[in-house]
Amino acid sequence: MKILHLNPSLKPGGVNELAVDLARGMQARGTTNALMSPACDLIGRLTSAQVDHITCRAGGWYSRLAAAKRVRREICSTKPDILQVYTPEAALIAKLACRNIKPKLRPLVVGVVTGFITGRWERWAMRSCDALVFISKYLRNTLTKRGTFPPGAKTWVIPYGVDERLCFPGYSPSANWLEQWRQTQMPRGHSYTICVPAPITPLHGLEDLAPILTTLMHHGLSPIAYLVGDSRKSDPDYLESLRSLFANAQLDERIIWLGARPDLRDVLCACDVALYLSRRPESYNRPILEALSLGRPVLAYDHGVMRELLDSFLPEGRVEPGATKTIAENLLQWHTYRPSMPGEIPYPFRLKDTVESYLTIYSDLLSHRAAASHSSGRKATPADTRTSTGTDTRTGSAESRTGNPPRESLLDFEAVRAPKDPPPVKRPLL
Repeated sequence: MKILHLNPSLKPGGVNELAVDLARGMQARGTTNALMSPACDLIGRLTSAQVDHITCRAGGWYSRLAAAKRVRREICSTKPDILQVYTPEAALIAKLACRNIKPKLRPLVVGVVTGFITGRWERWAMRSCDALVFISKYLRNTLTKRGTFPPGAKTWVIPYGVDERLCFPGYSPSANWLEQWRQTQMPRGHSYTICVPAPITPLHGLEDLAPILTTLMHHGLSPIAYLVGDSRKSDPDYLESLRSLFANAQLDERIIWLGARPDLRDVLCACDVALYLSRRPESYNRPILEALSLGRPVLAYDHGVMRELLDSFLPEGRVEPGATKTIAENLLQWHTYRPSMPGEIPYPFRLKDTVESYLTIYSDLLSHRAAASHSSGRKATPADTRTSTGTDTRTGSAESRTGNPPRESLLDFEAVRAPKDPPPVKRPLL
C-alpha cells in the first residue's frame, strides 16, 4: 500500500505533527509513505524513518496551482493508493490535482479534520474527499450539527494518540533535571504544586486560579501554580490585568510564569496535579492528553474534548464550567487521597492505536472500491442485489449508495452520516 501525505502548513508543535507521526508509524508497518510539505525542523524525523519528503509550498492561488501540478506529477509517477490531506488547503490542492485523472488511477482522498471549518471554500474543498476522519467526537458532532458536510458523507473519529515510548505512567525526569528544577523553580515551603498548561489568553480562564488558590490557602495548604504557555503574543492589557488580579489577591508570589517549555513532559511530572480552565470547548488538547498519559491527575471543565479524555482516564476530573469551588474541593481531597489513575494508556489514545485505525480504514475503503469496480464491470445478477452488509441495493438506501464499510470492521470507531440538508424554500414570484 502506498500513501501520499499532503500538508502545506506543516510546522512543529501540537496537532501539526500528526502527518509526521502517521507517516513514520505506517512506514514501520510495511507501507510506503511520502510526505509533501514545506521544509521544517520535522523533516529529520521523516528521513530517520525512511519516509520520503517532497517540498511543497502553498499560501496563494498561484502557489496552490503550482502545488497541484506537483501533486499530479507525483500521483502519475508513484501511483499512490491513498492521498491523505490534513488541511482544507491541502484538500483543495488534491481536488485540483486529481481532475481528469482516470478513476482507476486516481487515489482515494482521505481528509483529516483537526479544527473547525468556517469558510465556504474550505467546506467545498473538504467535501470533495472520499472519506473524512475527525480528531475528536466533539468536533465531528459539532460540524455535523452545523451541516458542514453533505448527507451520506463517510466520517470516522480517530484521536491523535501519544507515543507510549515517550509518555507512559511511571515516567520520571532525570535526576539532573529534577535537581535543577528544585533549585530554580521550586520555592521552599510550598506543599502543593499545580501545573496549568495553557496559552495566556482570556479564553483560557486563568482568572479562575485566584479563587481556587485562595480557597486552598484558607484550608492550610501552601499551593503554587506554574503557568506553562507562551505570553509573547498575548495582549499586553490582558497580561497586565491578570498580573494585577493575582497581586490584589496576594498570589503574585504563588504564580510562576514559565512560558513555553520544550520539556513540558518533565514539568508535568514534577507537579502534583494539572488544571485546565478553558472557557471555550476545544477539539484537541495535546498537553492534557500527555499529562493523563503520564499518570498525572487532571481537573478540567466538562466540555469539548476534555470530556472525552477524562471519561477514559479520570471521570472524577470533570467539573462544571466555572465551578471554581468544586475544583478547590477536589484539589483538597486529592491532596489527602490521590486519585487512582490507569496503569496503562487506555485505547484509543496511543499512537499505535491511531496508526492501526487509519490502516484499517484504508483497507476497507480500497476493498470496497475494488468490489464496486468489479461489480460495475459485469452484468448485474440477482446475487448482486445485496451488499456485504446485508443492505438491499434496490431500495436505494444511503448505505448502499455511499458504499460505507461495515461498522464491525472499524473496531469501535463509528461510521456516521451527516443529516440531510433542509429542502429549499419556495419563494413566490414577484
